[in-house]
Amino acid sequence: AMDFADHVVNAIRFGNMEEFRSVYRKSDVLIIDNIEKLANKAATQEEFFHTFNTLQSSLRQIIIASRKAPFELKDIEPRLISRFEWGITLQIEKPNKNDLKQILIQKARKLDLTLSDDVIQFLITTFSQSGKDIHKALELLLLRSHLNEESNSFSIPQIQKTLSDIIETHQKPKLTSDIIVKAVSDFYGITPQDILGKSQTKEIAFPRKIAMYFCRIHLEMPFMQIGKLFQRDHSTVMSNVKQVQKNVSEKDPKTYFQIDKIQSSFIE
Repeated sequence: AMDFADHVVNAIRFGNMEEFRSVYRKSDVLIIDNIEKLANKAATQEEFFHTFNTLQSSLRQIIIASRKAPFELKDIEPRLISRFEWGITLQIEKPNKNDLKQILIQKARKLDLTLSDDVIQFLITTFSQSGKDIHKALELLLLRSHLNEESNSFSIPQIQKTLSDIIETHQKPKLTSDIIVKAVSDFYGITPQDILGKSQTKEIAFPRKIAMYFCRIHLEMPFMQIGKLFQRDHSTVMSNVKQVQKNVSEKDPKTYFQIDKIQSSFIE
């Protein structure tokens, strides 16, 4: 979906809309992943609407993937959602270990990698989040082995050494806004619901600002997205984040100490 959005933006910027439309609307098959990322992109949704209609009327294949069912999508035009519901909706479950094993074996075969059963099991256990993680691990393994002029047959210790950086990354829990809000609420002795709620009392408002600040600097969330999470408009979020940043830059004793303590609970 982001590629489609980027193509729309570039086509508008460089005056290539006719070429863009020709490429997309004459395709035999259109496959779009993460369709929810078109949210709040009016121009992109407009182009996608007409692209969808053109392909559908000419009986072309359209495949759309999303983390949510059509009726759960937010900030997507109703006319698009109604079209998403025209076709067959299938829920794809997260691959189990057997599925991941088959994905790994097929990918390794294509890359001409020789992997023992023990190595396969190690990779599945280490990169068990998705088939995409396994694809990336194998491609990086192949690239680094070629750079080091090693063979395409690996032992577990060799893989641990060659992929040590991404293995370490996968072993760490991924930081999320939920983790941040929980850490802040625990520190101040309140609940996550307090922080995400409407209360404007000092005991709640200040921790909320800290949580917003963390979401901005650690997760790099857009102000609009932070606003949705905390039920505030983006200008309020910007003001709160800037206030905390100012306190930090000036090394305000209270703010500086509290931020350091909270961060240590979710960052090594």
